[in-house]
Amino acid sequence: MSLKLKAGSSLDLHEADEEGENEGRAFSPPPPLPPPTSPASRRPPRETRLLSDLWLTSAATFRRMGKLEQAKAAIQEAEVCDEENPNVWVQVCPLIPFNFTH
Repeated sequence: MSLKLKAGSSLDLHEADEEGENEGRAFSPPPPLPPPTSPASRRPPRETRLLSDLWLTSAATFRRMGKLEQAKAAIQEAEVCDEENPNVWVQVCPLIPFNFTH
């Protein structure tokens, strides 16, 4: 099997095998790429806190509208943005009564 390269040159993929150079060696893929960094980790702390607070404002609005699943999702997003934000717990507490049924 040959591959055509630039300017009319070619590469014979079986050439090395026919000469015995690659016997017993399996093809190994390149190493995996490092995981991408999340956009939140590249934000300054102030922006991260503001984004988290914005999610919490949305959560409060959803809770007041009775959309509890959306409120929970917004709280989760706020916590992902800023795990150290104490205001997350301020929004979690009003949802506690809705998690228990009598």
